[in-house]
Amino acid sequence: MTRTSSPTVRWATKGDTAGAVRAFAQAFRGDPFWDWMFPENPRDVTRTARFYAIDVGLGHIPAGRCEVAVVEGVIAGAAIWYPPHEAGTRPMEFLRATPHILRLVGLRRAIALSRAFDAMVAAAPRRPHWYLSDLATEPRYQGRGVASAILRSGIRRAEADGLPIYLESSKTENIPVYEHFGFHATADITTDGLPTMHGMIREPTG
Repeated sequence: MTRTSSPTVRWATKGDTAGAVRAFAQAFRGDPFWDWMFPENPRDVTRTARFYAIDVGLGHIPAGRCEVAVVEGVIAGAAIWYPPHEAGTRPMEFLRATPHILRLVGLRRAIALSRAFDAMVAAAPRRPHWYLSDLATEPRYQGRGVASAILRSGIRRAEADGLPIYLESSKTENIPVYEHFGFHATADITTDGLPTMHGMIREPTG
């Protein structure tokens, strides 16, 4: 029997950009939110990858918010974590990325995306918390504990801080997975014809 290695979770570096972008784009093929974002050809992840190249490459990796899970030297999954002092904010790199996003999605969808962001911020906890913005496992690594390893890494940080973790899920089938890790539903978020986002929170246990 071939023994497979367990995922190693660490903060991403600049050299991880392509692998993290690939993980996000492949994982979100068929996701309701990304099908809304790029409805012309939902199965084509090219534009999703371009979005994450901007979002992750210009923002989250340089800012130290992107965590990756590595299996046998390959990035198998990735996540974006906003620390408590940034949760619910629009960091400066968001403004720098705006022209690129506009060219990619168009003005109308960019406005709807901005309003959706405002609605999600309004639904988020008012108290300090860690915010899990995105969590992805590349499909060929599903079932190997990649997402679980990333979640446990974030839970350890939040527990050490004595703070909750908040997230939104656009897929109802993912809700039981998060519930397994101690999350519970808070509110459903709807705006501008976007898919419903399901808010969830995990309180510290200590």
